Amino acid sequence: MSDYQSTFLKTAGIICLAVFVLSVVVLLPAINAANLFFDADFYKQALRQQDAYARFPKLASEQIMSALRSGTLSGGQGGQNPGSLPFVKNMKQSDWETIVSGLVPTEWLQTQVEGLIDGFFGYLNSDAPALEMKLSMAEVKNRVRGEPGWQAILQVLKAQPPCDFLDLFDLFFGMLDEGLAGLPSCRPPADLINEFKPDIQQALGEMVDGVPDEFDAAAVVQDSLPAGSSLEDLRTGVRGLRALAYLGLLAPLGSLALATLLVVRSWQDWLVWWGLPLVIGGTAAFLLALATPTLATLLIVNWMVASMPAGLSQGLGLTLSSLSQALFETFATRVALQAVVIAFIGFLMAGIWLAARAAAEVQRRRLR
Repeated sequence: MSDYQSTFLKTAGIICLAVFVLSVVVLLPAINAANLFFDADFYKQALRQQDAYARFPKLASEQIMSALRSGTLSGGQGGQNPGSLPFVKNMKQSDWETIVSGLVPTEWLQTQVEGLIDGFFGYLNSDAPALEMKLSMAEVKNRVRGEPGWQAILQVLKAQPPCDFLDLFDLFFGMLDEGLAGLPSCRPPADLINEFKPDIQQALGEMVDGVPDEFDAAAVVQDSLPAGSSLEDLRTGVRGLRALAYLGLLAPLGSLALATLLVVRSWQDWLVWWGLPLVIGGTAAFLLALATPTLATLLIVNWMVASMPAGLSQGLGLTLSSLSQALFETFATRVALQAVVIAFIGFLMAGIWLAARAAAEVQRRRLR
């Protein structure tokens, strides 16, 4: 073989190995993203690690206070802002936290949220004809009707200053005429408020009777899609991205195979021409994985925080930010571990080559 042919083949081999290294750096994160970011367990584990369900009462109470201050909370009678109701103005965040923790059990919340996550990603990863995402409100409605609902009313009254005589007069007629909206902005004696317990619990029951026992979250997902798009389009797109990522494996495998045909003439050549790109590709992918959480924070998490709607509490915003960062840290850890394995195999092959070369050199010296 002429020097020109040898140089050409080695140059082509080096180009093949460069393609391999670039493919590893791109495909290792891409394939992991295609698997992890469309896996329900990935999100469920992150929520558990962030202790999101136990922290929900505090986060919800912060959000309620933030919405009341900004005037973005609606739903009062006749579209009235609940924050304008006299008894609401006297309530603190700790009062709302107590109420939420009593009405929304942690176990119920976790079951419902994880059920929604399973339903969404189950649809994306299956051939199910329709998206099934149901949120059962039956337990919360029963708690509002029962003792937890009564305790919530007592917590509202506990937050008020003591009533005087005129306040008690207003209380009597206000409760008769306005129901729950007529709750006073003062705290009546306990024995007096207990007289209204049946009426209040009846009003609570009538209030939640208008809430369906089951809420169809699939309709919300459909409405959130761009105009003209469907859930089937979303599923097809996800499958296309995943197939494209796996199809990309042809690039590193093909480049290694082509380099082998071009320049490998012995098992020692194979160790060098495979070991070196494995070391470089694995190391580069590892360094990229280490930088991923920081890059995600700078590019994605900060964008999320900046684009959050007005009235969103700082605590909820920070929680969403930390949850997103935790997801990227889990993703980066998985990529980093796989990159270490790739680089280790490369170092092992290079080490065997060096050992074989040293043994051959010793053998030649002995023959002399």
